[in-house]
Amino acid sequence: MKLCDNCKGWRLNPLGIGIDRVREEIEILFPDTKVFIMDKDHIKTHKQAEKVRDSFLETPGSIMVGTEMALTYINRKIENTAVVSIDSYFSIPDFQINEKIFHILLGMRAISEKNFVIQTRQENTKILEHAVRGNLMEFYRDEIEDRKSIGYPPFSTYVKITIEGEKNTVKKEMEEIVQFMKPFELQTFDAFNPGSQNKHSIHGLISIQKGKWPDPALLSKLRIIQPHCAVRIDPATLL
Repeated sequence: MKLCDNCKGWRLNPLGIGIDRVREEIEILFPDTKVFIMDKDHIKTHKQAEKVRDSFLETPGSIMVGTEMALTYINRKIENTAVVSIDSYFSIPDFQINEKIFHILLGMRAISEKNFVIQTRQENTKILEHAVRGNLMEFYRDEIEDRKSIGYPPFSTYVKITIEGEKNTVKKEMEEIVQFMKPFELQTFDAFNPGSQNKHSIHGLISIQKGKWPDPALLSKLRIIQPHCAVRIDPATLL
């Protein structure tokens, strides 16, 4: 069984092949090509990022392997670009993940001068078609229709409660909050990256029908919750 090196947990989320693996494959295929890396593990400061970007742009025939971070620094067109392993994003359980994917793909498309390639096993997915064509309006229409059918924001208001601390302590505390919040139904789940035994994060989520917020009874309960419990209305993410 594969365990996490940090928390020794077994509930691991596969998020892709990894930037170092991509670099290794590129170096095998193009052994004489200079390869630059830009992600938060390799780049620690703004100045360092600018230096790597400038070196890449000033080295003809070189290749940059980067995460979304690289998009914030590339300031001119790149002849050929590719998105590797975008499929891993589709497994992330967040109601705004389609927007995230579309934003990344549009950013890559914008800096592409000649060729823009997407590696995927989901070639018939509409979001990819819209991104390749730069069709923002069609993406919006599909996304808003899907959200309406499922009841995602903006057709509902989310209230997210987060507790962080020792694992058993926060689980017990969240169970107590579930009982306290009744008759409002609080769905609980571990954070996407819940952390270690000593620093564990748990979320609780209440979905309110459109037009029903603020609800005086719910608001009154939320005000009583302990200060160390983070309460977010319409959170940007559920992760």
